[in-house]
Amino acid sequence: MSAFKAKLKIFFAAVFAVSFTMSENVLAVELDKLTLEEAAYYRTVGGSAKPSKRNWKAQYLRQLSPGGRAYFLACRRDYREALQELEKVPRRNTGSYFYVKAFCLEGLGRHAEAVKNYEAARSKIGEVFHPGFRFYLQCATANMKVGNEGRSLADLDAAGPISEEYAQVHAYPRYVREEISKRKVAVIEYKGRYKEAAEKYMKLFNAISDQFHLNEPLTGDAASKAQASAWLEKLVEPSSFKSETEQCIFFLRKGKANLSLGNIAQAKTYLAKAAQCQSHNREPISPERFKYEDMTVLSRVKDQAKSLLVRIYYKEKDYRKCCEYLRCLFRNEVMDSLETTYNTLAMHDIPELVVQKDIDQHIPSLELKLDKADLLIFEKPAQARR
Repeated sequence: MSAFKAKLKIFFAAVFAVSFTMSENVLAVELDKLTLEEAAYYRTVGGSAKPSKRNWKAQYLRQLSPGGRAYFLACRRDYREALQELEKVPRRNTGSYFYVKAFCLEGLGRHAEAVKNYEAARSKIGEVFHPGFRFYLQCATANMKVGNEGRSLADLDAAGPISEEYAQVHAYPRYVREEISKRKVAVIEYKGRYKEAAEKYMKLFNAISDQFHLNEPLTGDAASKAQASAWLEKLVEPSSFKSETEQCIFFLRKGKANLSLGNIAQAKTYLAKAAQCQSHNREPISPERFKYEDMTVLSRVKDQAKSLLVRIYYKEKDYRKCCEYLRCLFRNEVMDSLETTYNTLAMHDIPELVVQKDIDQHIPSLELKLDKADLLIFEKPAQARR
C-alpha cells in the first residue's frame, strides 16, 4: 500500500473533453508526450476513427497479461473486448474476476447479470480481495437499476468509510460523501418516489439558503407585469445570436417575462430553451469556444432558468420534472455521474487478475483522472477542417 500511495502523489487534474482540430501529425506528437498507457486510453469521438496511423492502444495491450488487458479495456469502456480477455485468465473463480466481469456487464446495460457477478465478487472478499469504495458505489448503481433499493442504499453507506483509505493523499472522503448524498436521493427517484426525491434534492441545496423560494408567487406584481408586457410588445427576436450566452440570456428574459404575466406554458418553453438540461447533447468544451463564451456567465444563466423551472413544476406538483431539473443543478448531473464519476477500476482492487508486469506498466494517478471523466478527443469531421 505504501508504494501505491507514493505513486498517487503524482500530479493529476480533472480531465476535460478537449476538441482537437489539428492535423493528425500534430495530434500524434501531442499524444507522444504522454506515457504509453495514458495515450492508449484516449478515444476519438467524431471525425476519423483513429487520430493517426499509430495505434497506442494495440501497442500498450501487447505489453500486458490477459488480466492486465481485461483491466485496461474495462477502464477504457471497451467492455466486450474486456470480457473476451477475461476468459483467458488462468484463475476465474476469484473476486477480482467476478468484479471486472460485473463492471463490464453493467457497462453493457446487462444489470441483472452484473448484480449476480457483483454478489459473487462480494462473497470472495477476504485478505487477498478487499476492494475499495468504487466497488460499493458500482454495486449500488447496479442494484438500483434492478430495483433493489435496500441493497443499493446499504452499499452507499459502506462506500463512505472505505474511502478513508485515500484520506492521506487526497480529499476523496469528502468528495465521496457528497456523491453518496446525491446518489441516495437518486435511488429514491429511480424507484418513482418523485416528491420525496425532489424534497431531498432541494434539502441538499437549501442547507445554506432557500435557493428556490417555493413560498413566493410565480407571477409578478402589477408593476412587474406592466414592465414585462411592455418589453414583450417591443421584442423583436434576433434571427441569430453571437454566442450561446446571448441566446440563453434572451430566452431567460422571455421566460421570466411570460412567467410574470402568468403565461406559464410559454414561460416553461422559453426557460427550458435557456436551461438546455440535456447534458449528453452538450458540445464539448474546446479552446475555440472560450474565445466567444464566458462559461461562468453561461452556467449562471442556465442555472437561473433551471431554478425557475423547479419552482414551476413543484407548484404544479409535477415532481418527476422537478427532479429532472434539480439533478441538472449539481456540478455533475446526478444520473450522468453514475456512469462517469468514480466509475472506473483501481488496479490494487483486483490483485488476483494482474501480474507484476501489469503493475510495472501502470500509473495509479490515471485512475484519479478516470474518476472524473473518460479520456476523449473530440475531433471535427474531416470536411469541417478543410
